[in-house]
Parts: sequence; structure tokens; C-alpha cells
Amino acid sequence: MGKPITPVPTIKVNKQLATISFTIPLSILETDNLNGWNIYVTTYDYDGIESVLRPLTTEGGQWAFGGGKPADPKIMDDILITIK
Repeated sequence: MGKPITPVPTIKVNKQLATISFTIPLSILETDNLNGWNIYVTTYDYDGIESVLRPLTTEGGQWAFGGGKPADPKIMDDILITIK
């Protein structure tokens, strides 16, 4: 099981190249070698007006996602990146 890092990575999106880049300072990872590392990246929707993650409910609704319980992990998209 991994652990969150602080400070969070710097993220840059390039729509023209269809890329997302993130930078993590090696100093916070306490290593100088990432060979064999797995990085698990997840996304979820954030309500900027209310400053909260959108709620998750069994039924869903206009401003809530359906298909889960409120305490379930809030993950819309995910990707596992393996560094070789």
C-alpha cells in the first residue's frame, strides 16, 4: 500500500499534445532511483462552488454520482504507471 506525498506534484496539461505531465521532487521521495516504482493516479470531480468533492450516493442525482455508498472511495478514473 502506498502513501500520499506532500507537497503534491506539480501538474501541467498540454491539450495540443494530449499529454499530462507531473513533477515530483526526488527529495520528498527519499530516493534517487525510481526503477520498479508503481505510481497510482486517480481522479474525481470537485465542486468548485461548494469547495467539496461531489457526493456519491446509491441513486445519484443532478449534482451527485450514483452507484456507490457515501463512504466508498471517490475514484472516477485511474491509471497505474510502472517505472522500469
